[in-house]
Amino acid sequence: ECEAQLRRMLQAGVVSAIYDDVIFPTPEEYRHHFKVKCEKTGRIVNIPHAVASLRVWNANELKYDEIDPVLEGAPSEADKETWWTSFLSKLKNQRGADYIEDLLANEPEDDEPATKVAELKLEVDAGVFTLVSERPLELERVRIYTAQFPACVGADQVVAVIGERNGEKKEFTAAVKGSSALLVKSTCVITLADLLPSEAIEYSFSEDPDTWVIAQISREALESYRKSKFELWKELLMKGECEAQLRRMLQAGVVSAIYDDVIFPTPEEYRHHFKVKCEKTGRIVNIPHAVASLRVWNANELKYDEIDPVLEGAPSEADKETWWTSFLSKLKNQRGADYIEDLLANEPEDDEPATKVAELKLEVDAGVFTLVSERPLELERVRIYTAQFPACVGADQVVAVIGERNGEKKEFTAAVKGSSALLVKSTCVITLADLLPSEAIEYSFSEDPDTWVIAQISREALESYRKSKFELWKELLMKGECEAQLR
Repeated sequence: ECEAQLRRMLQAGVVSAIYDDVIFPTPEEYRHHFKVKCEKTGRIVNIPHAVASLRVWNANELKYDEIDPVLEGAPSEADKETWWTSFLSKLKNQRGADYIEDLLANEPEDDEPATKVAELKLEVDAGVFTLVSERPLELERVRIYTAQFPACVGADQVVAVIGERNGEKKEFTAAVKGSSALLVKSTCVITLADLLPSEAIEYSFSEDPDTWVIAQISREALESYRKSKFELWKELLMKGECEAQLRRMLQAGVVSAIYDDVIFPTPEEYRHHFKVKCEKTGRIVNIPHAVASLRVWNANELKYDEIDPVLEGAPSEADKETWWTSFLSKLKNQRGADYIEDLLANEPEDDEPATKVAELKLEVDAGVFTLVSERPLELERVRIYTAQFPACVGADQVVAVIGERNGEKKEFTAAVKGSSALLVKSTCVITLADLLPSEAIEYSFSEDPDTWVIAQISREALESYRKSKFELWKELLMKGECEAQLR
């Protein structure tokens, strides 16, 4: 029903290759060419944008296999003109010949122009801010943001945009690609409110105090969250049942700063120092790993503000020793003096050693594969994977690992950071099954045929999904109400 959409679709002609603005999103730099504003609703609607090429990695032959992107039911290249003439005749019968001819005759406009930084809607939690100024984001912060926000990967420029509302200033972040810009935002994991990158807490650990990482938590949420963490740490010592964990915690002493293995995850290269295997359950459990420092950006003064990481209820540095002696006395009374003394006397082992590539469990959808070989991943593929999988960002090496099971070979992907490696996997958006990077479909558009992007869809799911898309495209032409889209 969108006339703008209908106009654009008519003048584009037959869409015979796979399209989907979620699975195969158009790159930001030319996305505006495939968006129009519907006159009836005022909403932005998409124009189907077909991929030009598809491919998937062949782990056996170490090369890409091309995949035919043509939709089931779509005409061949040779039959396109005849099919389109016939289809237009049906469309005119259904929607009116004069109406369709008028849409075909009028040149389509670029109804939704590329968004410049100055045109961005500076909105956060339903509050709209007015642009005051913009500047290139500091290089150090670009590096930090790129590791956390995929929209910044490959951006031509990352821009700090100052907005003001009722006397309050906020710093928004925009990623510029080509002639188009978009705002970078996320969500606080505690409050689920909008979270601007500039308002997200940054943290570092004592093992690498100069490396700062974004935590998806706001300052307000942090203040609330730190109230409970010291009591949880004490309760783990008083009631925890994993002896390996208890030993390591006792010998580490008081944890008085904020910790959380989800919000403030330990970097992969030294994560093994904070994991142990529970003797009772066989499960891997975490040792609380306190941050060393916290900070947040001050948009008014253009500098970082330090934040005290100490937990509510925790002793001060001066009182730590006295507090720990008193707490150990209570712990011995509750859990037995001999038991606690024995745990304190025995040196903790590195119970869960750093995982080497050769030690990784090559598992996908409950099937375990045996390692056959490993090699450095091709540089072109490292670039492609880094844009899609955050685990690959900053890796010392990305490795292709061949595994075999019942005569079937699969290529797994491992990211190596320091002395530790981890498998990189995702989930197919259609089947929700495990998806190895090597088995994910890659796509490119005709506007930039040499730029390949990962789609979170397997080959099996693609074959099923493409069966419906051509009928959906025809239905949009037959019944769509957006004239700009139709044109």
